[in-house]
Amino acid sequence: MPGRWPALLAALALGLIDGGCAAAEESPPRRQAPPIETTPARCDVGERPGYFVPGGGRPALLGCARLGVSGKRVEFSGNLGAIDGRRHACINPAYSGRGRRGFFIPARCGFEPPLSRFAVRDAAQPRQGVRGYALVVWGTAGESTEVVARFSGGTARAAIIGVGPARARNLGVSPFGLFVLELPLSVACAAVTVAANGADATERIPAKTGCGAVVKP
Repeated sequence: MPGRWPALLAALALGLIDGGCAAAEESPPRRQAPPIETTPARCDVGERPGYFVPGGGRPALLGCARLGVSGKRVEFSGNLGAIDGRRHACINPAYSGRGRRGFFIPARCGFEPPLSRFAVRDAAQPRQGVRGYALVVWGTAGESTEVVARFSGGTARAAIIGVGPARARNLGVSPFGLFVLELPLSVACAAVTVAANGADATERIPAKTGCGAVVKP
């Protein structure tokens, strides 16, 4: 009888190991959700937009994108605008509302750091007269070819819009790239990291109070 104890203990241990393996097989690791993709959209780059762009000058389309959460469209144009007697490059994101394009255009002029550098330029929910947009983040990509936002629960990949020498020269700047992506509104409740595949190309958008309202970095 005593000689049977080692064999019995070995059998019990094997049963525990087999049971543990079976449990592990029954509970596979959670898969990470696929990234939210904002993609380039076709538009007449270089042409004048078919709607009024405030700020003067002769705006020209730089590129367009289809946003990854709402599926809605955003168009970017550029022009030279006068501020305090000096001319500055202006970038004009245009959002659709009430059945027409370019209904809400929160233009930005006079950029620091320069447009050739990576930076988040705005992070907000377009709301003035437009509906259905989520949290839109846009900025300049520097020399990067990929920009990704990382947040609790997932990632979002930006569309990249290149602005070559000819169009950049019309704005009085060096060639640059724009990026744009869209995040769920709930993401605004926690910090978001926006990172590009270039050196030192990372920026953090802090969490805000009152989730669902306009968010600015």
